[in-house]
Amino acid sequence: MVKLPPEIDIQDIPEHRALSQMLESGDLDGLFSARAPSCFLRGAPNVRRLFPDYPATEEAYFRKTGIFPIMHAVGIRRSLVEKHPWLAVSVYKAFLKAKELCMHELGQIGHLATSLPWSVAEYDRLRKVMGEDFWSYGVASNRHVLETLARYSYDQALSIRQLSIDEMFVPSTYDLSKI
Repeated sequence: MVKLPPEIDIQDIPEHRALSQMLESGDLDGLFSARAPSCFLRGAPNVRRLFPDYPATEEAYFRKTGIFPIMHAVGIRRSLVEKHPWLAVSVYKAFLKAKELCMHELGQIGHLATSLPWSVAEYDRLRKVMGEDFWSYGVASNRHVLETLARYSYDQALSIRQLSIDEMFVPSTYDLSKI
């Protein structure tokens, strides 16, 4: 159970309500979500983005900090890794291969995953801004981001202590070697 400071009030939303509905009615001041709420998509007059030009804001943040927020992390139960020491690095290698295939396809005009105009040009622009590996995987390339995440989690009382990188990841996934 997370112990939050007393000024943080967490409540379940009523069963008959939805977050989008509560945002539109003013029962919520804001919403942090991976997807735009339906009231925003409908054009509710009192609902807007905090940062209207969010791509420019996110790009400026990346240029300032070198951090592109992590979208996902894969967890494996410790008991499974202890029983099968090869498991973590094998899963990591599988995700690396899937990413390699995906990134190759993003740069191919004849094999676009979407029909958005200029997506290859945008892919090229992003690589200039963020580097070739802007969706970096692994501990080494994400150390700064992971340490910042751990610090923020502790500072914001989401964790009772600040975790170290070694507590978060299996050492066998730090360095990959090919046989």
